Amino acid sequence: MKSRLILPIFLLVGVIAASVLRFFQYVSLIDFSTGFFFEGSEFAGILIYILMGIVAAVSVVLLIIGRKNGGTPYTVASDGMGSHATQVLGISELIAAILIFILFIGKADLSLSITFNIGLHFSNLVGVFSTQISAGLSVPGIISSGGIAVILFVSGLLQLKNIVPPAITGHIKIVAAALMFPIIAEYYENDLIMHQRSDKLIVMLAYIMLGAFFASVSRFYSRIETPNSRMRELITSVMTFIICSVHVLPKLLAYAFGGTAVKGMSEPDLIVSAGVLISGAFIATLFFTKKTKDIIPVLYEEEVSGKKEKAAKTETE
Repeated sequence: MKSRLILPIFLLVGVIAASVLRFFQYVSLIDFSTGFFFEGSEFAGILIYILMGIVAAVSVVLLIIGRKNGGTPYTVASDGMGSHATQVLGISELIAAILIFILFIGKADLSLSITFNIGLHFSNLVGVFSTQISAGLSVPGIISSGGIAVILFVSGLLQLKNIVPPAITGHIKIVAAALMFPIIAEYYENDLIMHQRSDKLIVMLAYIMLGAFFASVSRFYSRIETPNSRMRELITSVMTFIICSVHVLPKLLAYAFGGTAVKGMSEPDLIVSAGVLISGAFIATLFFTKKTKDIIPVLYEEEVSGKKEKAAKTETE
């Protein structure tokens, strides 16, 4: 039990340390009018990426060591968890759905307002269209964010009503992963130099990891895991949690303690905020749940034939 706690404790300490560092960057190093670090502070700004990389690398090493030692997080099946594990996952997805739905409503309202203005002032069509582009709005982006909110809401409700996650909650997460692509593309196209804007770069990385997280954990919920899929689920969830937390937690600290030094700072991204909840709940569930059933891995025909050939070769030798 104690060895199982090493990764969650390290992950929590690492995320808190990175969040504190990021908080100090917000109050002293970032020009919120441009999104760039102040001139001469670029090296200090790179420290957040170095610390995030160290926390991520050590976490992966701990996962590899933990897998060799076995244990609940690496072997528990989604239908073999403790009695309240499914409810924890469901609640996290419901809250995440509400956060993303708030974003969807905000985008939809602004888009409708723009469309209404086009109808009233057709002569200003070009100017209004420019406003829509600068606001970062697009039909695919609005539909995608709303679709992810619906998927998480349905998945959360189904988990609250069942002792084990229904397989459908895994199938629809593949759709959620696909819906992240239009959001990523739109965010990238809105700012082609985001690699120099620290806040936007972290959000972009969080979007990418969240899409990978949805795709990998779909096997967990669908109960079609392979011998190596659990490690992918754990790695993507850990990476998602690190990146999303380093975006959200420092902003909360800044609101509480930053004062006028953080005036002009952008609000926490709601999709990334949802990512903190669902990835954190997934990690906590696997590491703290009680195991009643092991994973029954799915072996594809190629893997079965490969194992038979290897066994036959071993017998011959």
